[in-house]
This record gives sequence, C-alpha cells and structure tokens, in this order.
Amino acid sequence: MNSGIITLFNYKIEQEELVKKKIEELYENIKKYADQFEGFSVVIGVGRKMNNFSESSLCLKTAVDAIKYRIKVADTGIIYLENYQFDPYDIDKVVIEKDKQNYLSKIISGDIRGAQECVASKVRKIKFSYENYSPLLLFDVLIMYAELLSDYCKQHLYNPEYEKSFKKWNVRVDNTKRERKLLSVTEDLIKEILEYMDEEKKQKDIKPVRVVKEYIEENYMQEISLNQLAELVEMNASYLSSVFKKETGMAYSEYLIQCRIKQASRLLAETSLSVSEVAYRSGYQDARYFSKQFSKQVGLKPSEYRKLYS
Repeated sequence: MNSGIITLFNYKIEQEELVKKKIEELYENIKKYADQFEGFSVVIGVGRKMNNFSESSLCLKTAVDAIKYRIKVADTGIIYLENYQFDPYDIDKVVIEKDKQNYLSKIISGDIRGAQECVASKVRKIKFSYENYSPLLLFDVLIMYAELLSDYCKQHLYNPEYEKSFKKWNVRVDNTKRERKLLSVTEDLIKEILEYMDEEKKQKDIKPVRVVKEYIEENYMQEISLNQLAELVEMNASYLSSVFKKETGMAYSEYLIQCRIKQASRLLAETSLSVSEVAYRSGYQDARYFSKQFSKQVGLKPSEYRKLYS
C-alpha cells in the first residue's frame, strides 16, 4: 500500500467492543468528510489482534491485507480480517518461471497485447480455477508482473521518466475497489511503458541516422562506405543500413548520390565550371560516369540541365 493511514491500537482485551465502536465512529466521521469530495471513498481494514507488542508489525501487515480484501468484499466500509477465510497460496507456484519468461519475451518484442494477455490469462485462471482464492493473490500476481516490467525498464530504459508511470499505477491500485479495474490499470501500465520504450528506441535509432546524414552532407566528395559510417555511430553495419532505410526511405548509398547530384545541380546552374570539374567537386572522379548518373537521377544530361537552369 502506497497511500493511506495506518494506526496501531493498544488496548486491554475487555475493551475490544469499545474499540470496535470507536473504529465505527471513526469510519463514519471520515466518510462524512470524504463524501464532500467527488471520487473519494473510505475503507478501513482491521488486522489481527496480537497479545505481544513485539508482534505489532503483523498487526499492521494484516490491516493492509484487510484493505486489499475490498476487491472481493464489495461495499463494506470496515473490513475485519478475522471475519474472512481464504485459501493459502504459493505465488511462485501460481506464476512459474515459464510464465515470467513468456511475459518478458512479449516485453522485449514490444508486443503490448501479448504482454497484457499474459497478465489477463493468469487472472482468469485464478478466478476460475481457485474457488476460494484470496484477494491478496490477485494483488501479488499483478505486483509481480509490474515488478518484472520495472526491473526490465531499469536495465534498458535510459530516461527515468518511466518511473512516473509506476508511481501512478501504485496510486491507482490503492484506489481501486473492483477486481476488473485492478487488472485494467495494470494493462494500462503495460501499454504506457511499452509505448514509452518504443518511442525511446525510435529516438535512439533516429540520432545515428541524423549523424550519418550530416556526415554524408559534409563529406560527399569522398568515398564513403557503410562500414565507415557504422564505425562512426558505433553500430552494426547491417543494423545501421536497416535503420537508415526505415527512417529515410532510402539506402545510405542513395542518399549519398542525392547529395552529390544536388551539389552538381547547383554548380551547373550557378557556375561556369566544366562538366569534368563539376563532377570532381561533386564527388565523382569519372566525368562519364557522373554524366550517366546525373542523367539517370535528373532526367537531363549535365549540359542540358545547364542550358535550362543557368
């Protein structure tokens, strides 16, 4: 639980009924105040009674557990943990290693719907396979999936902005009163994080492309190889080629030709340099090859282009 107030009562056993009465009065007073504000509700969880103060931490933990019962104990303002008995469970047997690996594979591949379905199918299995399942089991399962996602983010996301999504999820979980809504806010978290990861990956890919384009624009007169560009941006050559084409719609070699032809067109229109000199200043050593390439790209011979645009 990431929000709320936890209170520890120290009383004699003969005062138990009085304490219950005081808790009911407290609930009514808080509810009366909360009712003034739209969207607010009040639930009080009462944990186990312990005889030894050294066990007070268990009192507090079970009070929080009682609060979580709200998703299965509908429309109850005060939830006494001792009034309900649910089946015990082992979370590691409910969500096994295979489930975790399958979920992580969906995260790695950016499969939003697939990752959401991993969680949703597990919740469905709990609801229809466990007759007297504990509400705590649902919370623990969803928390486990959220933590797997969080751990992956910590290792692979460079911008900590994603942490805000998890904080928002914690608040929404604390304020959810229905099982279906609990699953829904977790599916929203998965969608938000995977979309954020996809955007960061795009930005990560765009930067090398931008560097490569700038390098080509400044060095088009030289021979430029794919391996040279890959070394420049510290990327695998085949991956760089794929990313560059995806972002620009053309291969790096086509972009290089485009830059050279653009320069040649400017020189032909604005100067009286010979075609051979224009070819050289545009990155071509062979004037005949330049003329052929220019005609292919522009649809006119260099001399024709000069007559038309100079």
